[in-house]
Amino acid sequence: MSCAEFCQGPRQRCALRADIALTNFYIARLLRLPCRFYDLKYCILQVAQIFEDVKVEELIDVINEDRAVAGFPEIIDISAVEEEVEKRKHYYKDVIKSALYNLSPEDIVDMLTEVVKESGEADDTVFPYVLSEIIEIYRIKAQPFFEKETENVRKLVQVIKEGLEANRPDSAVREKVDQLVQVMRNWNKVAKPMILRAKIMGTDYDEAWDFMILFRDLALFFNNEYGKIDFALRLTRSLMGEFSDLEKISKTLANDAKMLLQLKEERIR
Repeated sequence: MSCAEFCQGPRQRCALRADIALTNFYIARLLRLPCRFYDLKYCILQVAQIFEDVKVEELIDVINEDRAVAGFPEIIDISAVEEEVEKRKHYYKDVIKSALYNLSPEDIVDMLTEVVKESGEADDTVFPYVLSEIIEIYRIKAQPFFEKETENVRKLVQVIKEGLEANRPDSAVREKVDQLVQVMRNWNKVAKPMILRAKIMGTDYDEAWDFMILFRDLALFFNNEYGKIDFALRLTRSLMGEFSDLEKISKTLANDAKMLLQLKEERIR
């Protein structure tokens, strides 16, 4: 065994002790001190990432080293340590949740969006457990908002279709389309933490697909039923801008935009 290999274990255990101490420090700070936006973001990112890096086997080695110094017997039952780790995860999650709820609703959205984005920049294949739990709580809390905005979209789509059937001027239709686009942007802003998490994890976000379909169906209706390609393109391009983070949606919309542009060119000729 080389000197480097011999020292590797002690170095790792020292780093783990430092990480545990840091995590406790950040949690204590969140509990006791009001944090500015970027201080809170930093604490959340650090706690989530440090805890993600903790391995139970390494933690047991550290605990047993300390117990040996204190004259206590070694811990052999790994399940007891695993149970305690799970308890700490829930505790950290609750502390972070409480700190977030001291922010305004707008700042919570911005905070989680930035935290998820920076977490993805650190590692594009692993999403921290503690942070994922926080995002899930946020998603559940935001569900009434998503349901309300989805219903608003359905109502606006119906108004637009009735306007087309009544042969109302394009200016009136355009006003309603602009309202639709604004609802789309509001929905996407609140959903951004889940959208970015799905992107990092390489998964689909079904709620975004279901929401997007409401607009895509209207865009196709504009073109197929009334030949209003410009309105169809307006909706499609807006969707492309808002949902560019999701590959499945992006590809679908890119194909739609290409088809609509080809149809527009053919009609101009």
